[in-house]
Amino acid sequence: MRGLEALYIGTALGIGNFLILPRLFSLYDFRLVLFFHFLGLLMLGIPLVVGEILWARWLRRSYTEAFQFLGAPYSWTPWVSIAALLVIIPVYVLEILKLALGLCELLRFSVGTAPLGLRHPFVFILGFVLMALMWSYTLVARRWVGMIFICGLVISTLCLVSALSIQLPAYRNFFLLNLSTTRNFSVTEDMFLDVASFSLFTLSAGLGIHFLFTWWASPFRRNSTQQSQYWKVPGRVHRIALKVLFADFALSVFVAALVLPWVSSPRGGLRSGASFHQIFLEWMPEFFRASEGGLLSLRLLLIGLLILGLLSLASLYEVFVHGVQRLLGMKRLRAASISSAFVGVFTLVASVKFFGRPLEILGFDILLPSAALLWSLSVGQKLPRRDLEVLVGRSPASDAMNLLWRPALKYWVPLFLSFYLVLRLYSLIF
Repeated sequence: MRGLEALYIGTALGIGNFLILPRLFSLYDFRLVLFFHFLGLLMLGIPLVVGEILWARWLRRSYTEAFQFLGAPYSWTPWVSIAALLVIIPVYVLEILKLALGLCELLRFSVGTAPLGLRHPFVFILGFVLMALMWSYTLVARRWVGMIFICGLVISTLCLVSALSIQLPAYRNFFLLNLSTTRNFSVTEDMFLDVASFSLFTLSAGLGIHFLFTWWASPFRRNSTQQSQYWKVPGRVHRIALKVLFADFALSVFVAALVLPWVSSPRGGLRSGASFHQIFLEWMPEFFRASEGGLLSLRLLLIGLLILGLLSLASLYEVFVHGVQRLLGMKRLRAASISSAFVGVFTLVASVKFFGRPLEILGFDILLPSAALLWSLSVGQKLPRRDLEVLVGRSPASDAMNLLWRPALKYWVPLFLSFYLVLRLYSLIF
């Protein structure tokens, strides 16, 4: 069952922190970004993660079948989640392909003069390899899924720690020389919307990832003795949610320490809105080349990020294939093949500059919060208190957490997400 916890934590330790936070830090004061991200994890993350786990144990059905069991108006909610994933996954795939190309350049495998160009033939080769990996992953026996995540997290952590330790002396001096916040220390509507969207995405809220993992390990499935004992411990679910929150925020702080010298300093004329690839594939290589062991450090860093990206993509991809399989009543192999074909087509569409940004806005800023809103309404209103107490076990700490969690999912989370969507749509229209 340790593998199950690794799956939960792995959803929070994806590459999303590295992809999105550099731009947020370059646009807004990093202290405000981290503060509101922590509030988002605390007020949205814990209720949604706990809710997904409890809902899976309560209904003992697949993600799509659970909504159909609840009936109208929730039976069509899975289609919103599937649509969000269909738009989000291609954007993720492109980011991972760019990272893989940059790593190939650093490993001295020449792939041309424009390593980030999406029309380069090597991109399509890597794209086919990545699609094949994801297709194969969805067909892996469930008992191996936890082991894959544990091994991936261990290797990625070793790479990131090694990269930082090799360059710590040189990077520390560079950090202290250049760290100075130049952003306005004020809360704006754009900052609120961007950080809220980021907090939702990093926890994969509303997409059923934690639901799917718990359903796999349902105590009512075969060989359930160990699983039943695992869930009977009072407060186990709440502790898992706290671990996920801590892991996500700790990684966000790590990313802040890594990128702030570039995004917070006026030196070099760096413009606001710095992207992940500008920092990790352009500015960092230029700095690290001049220091001893710099290229080795950067290679280890990018290898660690690539593994995190693949783990996070695998989580999203698995939920997408599972949803397609259940909604359309297909065999696993056929659902995986059709899902790969659709993702491939949408990836080609997203690679066109004109369509890339609108798809990103549609998936991350509209469909994902909408799925989380519909999901929170269904669970908050339908999960009985008596069943809740049975699921989490009775203890003073568990009862206290339930008093906070239940009203949060029933009232606060839907209210916040509704307010967010109104502001987001207003900002996009006007």
